[in-house]
Amino acid sequence: MFSLGCVLFYCITSGRRPFGDRLEHDINIVKNKADLFLVEYNPEAVDLLSSLLDPDAELRPKASEVFNHPFFWDSEMRLSVFCDASDRVELEDREANSDLLKALESTSPLALGTKWDQKMEPAFLKNIGKYRQYKFDSLSRNQKMKCAGTAVELPCA
Repeated sequence: MFSLGCVLFYCITSGRRPFGDRLEHDINIVKNKADLFLVEYNPEAVDLLSSLLDPDAELRPKASEVFNHPFFWDSEMRLSVFCDASDRVELEDREANSDLLKALESTSPLALGTKWDQKMEPAFLKNIGKYRQYKFDSLSRNQKMKCAGTAVELPCA
């Protein structure tokens, strides 16, 4: 799995190495100094590569886990997960100060930045705007997105 992480990074970055050039490669592997800055724009890639390049082989994912990782999801799967999460959040009691809502809200800037609409395609935003109004600086305070009828092709990140 470690080698897969190196090859995947190489492919994503058009020939770069996660541990540096040939002279520093071996030393950086021993010191666990992977440099993933070239894929920081893609959180799914960072997550997958970080786990594949883990120095502890026991902590690396199995092949089936890699195959099912969000990095490889198509736009239909991404939308499905987004809708399922939205439905789950809608069930939470907002007045009871839900742990789920607090956790979601606390990690939303890390996942999407401060304005999640900037991560979405304009056609998608126009389509969802037909169903609800959204606050683009918060995830947990938005109303449930009506996913049925949202026939917009989402780009893979």
